[in-house]
Amino acid sequence: APGSAPYQASGFLVSSIFDTGTDQTHYASFTWGATTEEQVTGVKFQIAASNTNDENTVWNFNGPDGTAGTFYEISGTAINSENNNMRYVRYKAYLTTTDPQKTPMLSSVSINYVSGCPTPGQVMFSGLTADEDYTITVNDDPDYMLNNVNINGYFISQITLQ
Repeated sequence: APGSAPYQASGFLVSSIFDTGTDQTHYASFTWGATTEEQVTGVKFQIAASNTNDENTVWNFNGPDGTAGTFYEISGTAINSENNNMRYVRYKAYLTTTDPQKTPMLSSVSINYVSGCPTPGQVMFSGLTADEDYTITVNDDPDYMLNNVNINGYFISQITLQ
């Protein structure tokens, strides 16, 4: 209709479901590229993770503190650890404008994660039993052996090789 505003005041987009390949996923940071006009347009996000990829599953979108009341508003923000150990992930983008002649533009979205395998130079042993003693041997010159390692929760050991 003549004289009507071209843009709605707000709207949202829910992404498709992304498969990280394993439920041993650690989500690191959430980044995006967007063009917004300060004080006029805005973009913010929430993330949901699940171990099922069913569209009909209830996806609990949350912000950086793990609640539905907060949003990722700064690109590069760390993803809340409540999403870890979930294979599937998706995001919800919220777009707003206070000027019906202007709209935010979203150009890219990235969810950074480590999935199932550690970063180079690290090793991860899965399937270990808590409260059992293990021996870690590093084959180098000279070899290094760490005895009676008791696994209870996360165990991190840094071994410097020469």
